[in-house]
Amino acid sequence: VAPDALNLDGALVLLQERQDVDTFNKAISLCGKEGSWEKALELFGSMEGLGLKPNDACFSAAIRACLVGGQWERALLLLMSMRRLGVKPGLNTYNTVISACSSSGQWEEACWVLDSMESPDAYSFCTAIHACGKALKWEKALEL
Repeated sequence: VAPDALNLDGALVLLQERQDVDTFNKAISLCGKEGSWEKALELFGSMEGLGLKPNDACFSAAIRACLVGGQWERALLLLMSMRRLGVKPGLNTYNTVISACSSSGQWEEACWVLDSMESPDAYSFCTAIHACGKALKWEKALEL
């Protein structure tokens, strides 16, 4: 069975047979899509014990699961872990963290992530501005 065609149960079965970064990435992504952020983070956390180093795609999948689950703090911690481990976050990863902070009303954190980016795009700015607007921090929104 092709990993792209799997549901979460199928991905978990496949993980018993093949424990590599790509398979973990797929399983973590499916957890996020199904709203199971706890399982996504459990799988993500188990990678280290198996000697697997998560890449940007794995981090991004775990962060997206946090976004879906309303877990902005965990999304932010994952971003900081990436930096500490020397995994360079991609634009999508940064934007997902900004979205997680914004959707949870954490405008200061959303702006902090935006400020830490090398090359934010229009989505990065719009999402941070939206977070400021929801918090009635229009002065900060204008600064961005």
